[in-house]
Order: sequence, then C-alpha cells, then structure tokens
Amino acid sequence: PVGQGLARADAAVVVGADTTGAAHRCRREAAALPLLEARFVPAEEALALQGRRVVAFAGIGRPDKFFETVTEIGADLAEAMAYPDHHPFPETEIMFICEVAQERGAIPVCTEKDYMRLPPDARLMVTPVPVTLEWRDPDALDRLLESVLEEWGFDRAQ
Repeated sequence: PVGQGLARADAAVVVGADTTGAAHRCRREAAALPLLEARFVPAEEALALQGRRVVAFAGIGRPDKFFETVTEIGADLAEAMAYPDHHPFPETEIMFICEVAQERGAIPVCTEKDYMRLPPDARLMVTPVPVTLEWRDPDALDRLLESVLEEWGFDRAQ
C-alpha cells in the first residue's frame, strides 16, 4: 500500500523521529521523490503554561510525545492520562478529567487535535497546547510547492 501511495505523491513527509523506518522505505521505494522532514515544536502561546501545574490527556497515536512536550515547555505535569488514538471524549469523561485536575490543583490540557474533537461545552474547561511544524529545510518545502504549482499551471506572478 505504501508503494502505491508513493507512486501518486509529489513528496514524502516524515514528522518527528522516524521510529518506523518510513524515511528509509521512501528512499528505497521512491528514490527520486523529495523527502521532507519536520517536527512539532511548542508554539509560543504554549509557554503560558510554564510553571503551571497541569493534568494532560491525549487520544493520539503516541501520547507520550505530547506528555514530553508538556514537560519541555516547563509545565508541572501532575498526571498524564493516555487514551487510544481518535478517542471520543464525551462530556462525562471530560468532567472526570477536570475533577482529577481540580484534586491535583492543576488545569486540564490536551492536544489541539483532541481539543477540536471535544464537545463545545467541554472546550470551555480545557486548555489546548498549541504546536507548530518546524521544517528541517524550509527552502526545500518552498521549492517543492513552487514546482507543483507550476506543474499544475499556476503562475506565481498572478
């Protein structure tokens, strides 16, 4: 399946540490395909959590990476609550998380991905931790986008 996807792709992107060997597989199966690398880094707004006591929860593929990010920005991680990827968070579960946070004198925080899946009323009780994508070679991304747009017939001057 990966080879079929690579055949249709204009580039491959590896985000974070390549623990699965995806970059090697891309280089082996599609050597001519540009390989771009990036990593998630805390956005400047996330620094507002420095020194704050938090209960972090995450329903993503690698929740440990999120918990590491929370501690890297200087938050005091009172508890880390990992859930399966794409976990639905009903309001009752958010209420439980908020109770745990209150017991620990903390605020509940989650990933932006999880935050967007929360029920609207639950979002009022939780703080998302914003991240941004940092490209290893931003110029390579610009070159790729320019070549794809040119191939599709878009003129940058327009």
